[in-house]
Amino acid sequence: MLVTLYTTATLGGYGETLLIGNILLLWAMRLREKSRRHLEWLLFGVLAGFGFWTFGLIGVYLLPVSIALVFHHRVHREHREESACQNPVRSVFSVVNHILALSGFVIGSFPWWQATLFGAATVSELGGAAIAGASQQSPLAAIAFRLFGLIVLGLSAVVGARPPWAVRWLALPLAPLALSLFIGAVI
Repeated sequence: MLVTLYTTATLGGYGETLLIGNILLLWAMRLREKSRRHLEWLLFGVLAGFGFWTFGLIGVYLLPVSIALVFHHRVHREHREESACQNPVRSVFSVVNHILALSGFVIGSFPWWQATLFGAATVSELGGAAIAGASQQSPLAAIAFRLFGLIVLGLSAVVGARPPWAVRWLALPLAPLALSLFIGAVI
């Protein structure tokens, strides 16, 4: 049910974020393989910036991708320093590539930066300002409500005892059997 629902209906920018994020993950693996042209690094940054402009949730992809690329750069610094004696220009290329990717990010996310500089509420939107007044509960009650949602509603949907969009149980007498099968599969 979940696959059918979430692959046939577009729900906000989630589909686009998933597509752009997965492309960025694959592209980052490609960038780590061997030396790539500067244009490829620039285009990688443009796509990352475009993804950030379309939906800030792309940060879930951008943070690990950025850390992986910077970590890869630092780990392989010793190798580049050894080979720098033969070719000193090559050691500078990796820093230039990261600067190009960052420049591409600024280019791709330019509409977001433009809106932010002219006073739009884009920065507060990244922090969830659109739903800030949705819960008028105390922090303790909000935590209890979310734990209830995770344990009672979330887990029952994950094991298939009810559809995720309704609190209607599916074949409740078979739920213990389905739950034991699910736990057995997990173990």
